[in-house]
Parts: sequence; structure tokens; C-alpha cells
Amino acid sequence: MAALCMVALVVLAAPAMAYDAPYPPNARLMGMGWTYVGVADKPDAACSNPAAFGVNEGEISFSLGAGFGGSLRDHGLLYAGVCDKDRGLGAGGLAFVYQSAADGETTSQLRYATYRLGKSVTDWLSLGAGIGYLRIGDDPRSFVTTDIGVMFNLGYLHAGVQASGVTKSTFGEDEPLKTEFSPEFAVGLSVKPSKSFMIAADVHGLARRDGAIEPWYSGGAEIWIADRIALRGGAIAEKDDGDWAMSYTGGIGLKTRQGEIGYSLMGKKGGVSAQSVTVSAWF
Repeated sequence: MAALCMVALVVLAAPAMAYDAPYPPNARLMGMGWTYVGVADKPDAACSNPAAFGVNEGEISFSLGAGFGGSLRDHGLLYAGVCDKDRGLGAGGLAFVYQSAADGETTSQLRYATYRLGKSVTDWLSLGAGIGYLRIGDDPRSFVTTDIGVMFNLGYLHAGVQASGVTKSTFGEDEPLKTEFSPEFAVGLSVKPSKSFMIAADVHGLARRDGAIEPWYSGGAEIWIADRIALRGGAIAEKDDGDWAMSYTGGIGLKTRQGEIGYSLMGKKGGVSAQSVTVSAWF
């Protein structure tokens, strides 16, 4: 799958990893079909539109997550993220994604790290930017990428635009630093008429200059029951060898006193391709 976030390459290019999804493990976003570009609340430090942090300037949160393949015993990803409130420059999020140790290995490996910052410009407009560090499989090279985002707050309606991989710098063994401009765009819309219901849709993979990525589409919804249990569902449509291929997602969230425990899974034609467990706290 083509993906906005460069961390997609971590998942799809590393053969040792069974977790097969375009982004780091996040139970809420996975459950909603990885639909996030226009979703303003509870931004994820690793993947959300950076402008979403500007909409949540007073929120502090901490999250731990794990991603697996079809079985919880499969090799996967470990995730840690923290989001801080606006202390002058804007609200931000810092995240780390590790590949869990495989058989014969003693330590996990850092695969992705990112920092995102968002600032509310007016009551209806927020801007954001991010920088990320990426390692892919056994490739000795490292990558540094930049993202930018815009979000419009129209009451019950939020609209977002995100450019990922605006610049991509490559460095590594016996290679000089190389930087290229190759942004990939996405647009998203979310509607939240009440605290208990939200529906959202995204279009990803737009206007990539080299034409290497075709657009793909996602949609998802979230409903809270008695303000205690969240039910989530979503779908992803993408072209595979000229034909449309569908993936489906679903998840559940249990609200705790100060946060949430969430679980989600993603299914393709061959069965379950990824699962995610996330524990989050908000302050």
C-alpha cells in the first residue's frame, strides 16, 4: 500500500516483520481505517496531521502500543509517544517506533522517530510541521523526512491537508548526504456532530511528482456507547495490479479513568494482516 507517512516503508520493506499495515500501531486510527488527515481530536504523535496538535493546544497525553501480524506471537512493532500542550511555540508530539527483537537477537531496533508541532493561527485555522528519522529493514542508509499540514476548524466539521515527504534526505555508509523534494499529498474530512459519534474520509497519494504512487482512499467511523465503550470500523480501497483491492478494519476502545485501552485489527483477502493494542492516558 502506498502511504503518506514514510514509516510505511518500515513495515512493508522489512521482511522479518509480520505486522502488515501502513503506519505504526495505533488502535484508534487502525480501527477507523487509518483515516486521520481531517481528524482533529486525540492526535497521534507518530502519524496524525501535524496541524491537529494546534487544535488540541491544552492537551497532554502518553501512549504505549504494540503491533502484530495475524497472531500475537508474530514479530512486530513497539511504539511510545507523548504529546505536550502549547508552551509558546505550539503543541507537539514525540514518538519512537521500535522493531521488536527477532529470534537470535537480544535488543529491539529503532526504526522510526518523529517530532510534530502544531499551532492554532485563528479559531478556524491551524498549521503544523514535522520531521522524522527512518531506517528500513537491513538497509545501512538512514532517511530524514519532513511533513507539513493545514487544518480548518469549522465547528462540527474539520478539513485537513497534509504533505508528507516534502523533503527526504538520505545518508549512510560511504554515501554523501542527498536531499530530494518529493511531496505526497492527502486531504481529509471529518464530521463530529456529537461527542459520541464521528465519521471521516481521506484521499491519500495525491500529486506525487514521480507518479510512483496511485491515490488510495480510506473511511472510518467511531461511536461511543454510554461514554465508556468505543466501537470503530473502517475500510481502505487501493488499486492492486489495476484492480481495486479492499481492506477492512475494526476495533474497540475501553475508557478508563484518565485514558483508554484500545484494540483493533486489519483484514485483507488473505486474512488478518495486522493487530494493534494501545494504552493511552490524557492529562
